[in-house]
Amino acid sequence: MKIGRPSYALGTVLGGWLVSMILLSSSSCMIVSYQPVNKNRNSIIPQEKTLESLYFVIKRSYEKERNAVIGVGKVNMEKILPPTDEDYHTLRNALDHSSPAKSLIEASELQQSQIFINIVLSYDYESSYSHKGWCEVTFMTLAIIPCYGDLSVHHVEYGLYIDGVLQRKYHYRYAGKGAYWIGLLPFSWINLFTDGREDALADTVSRFFNEAKQDRLF
Repeated sequence: MKIGRPSYALGTVLGGWLVSMILLSSSSCMIVSYQPVNKNRNSIIPQEKTLESLYFVIKRSYEKERNAVIGVGKVNMEKILPPTDEDYHTLRNALDHSSPAKSLIEASELQQSQIFINIVLSYDYESSYSHKGWCEVTFMTLAIIPCYGDLSVHHVEYGLYIDGVLQRKYHYRYAGKGAYWIGLLPFSWINLFTDGREDALADTVSRFFNEAKQDRLF
């Protein structure tokens, strides 16, 4: 009659551990808000469509991310990967909304006789670990020990070319600032009302066009 009890107890422990790991991996113990984000971005009137066409390409710099991890020094921006589908669609929708061009054309290389925007995305590993490993401790202790700070840091570079000549590069940084702790589990619903990474990424597009217009490049 007592034979099955140890297995039942083991199953209960494993089940509890599995549930705990699912909660932690699903970020249920996190509250994160991405900054900076212009709260009035969606209400801004799009720029007047004064250009017939504008060429662009979206890339992700794997080399820049890798160098930040292993510390090899100079960053080679030429070793690239395509962006994630999520990042691509976020940027494409923002470009459609904010661009001063009537037509947006995706190109794989620099267009010599056109206005061309080279967009490079990268994840900043070093800055994302400004908590100095405390978030790893939080995970290993099932979120009993808290951590907070910049949990995810990203960079976007816009290179603006006119007739094949680089006019200027615009750099933007956005970060997910927040906390990770089991005590936040009942308050995870707050994330429904915070700014997400897509909001911050899209915000860089409007900032780029506004600054380039101020520089009289559009």
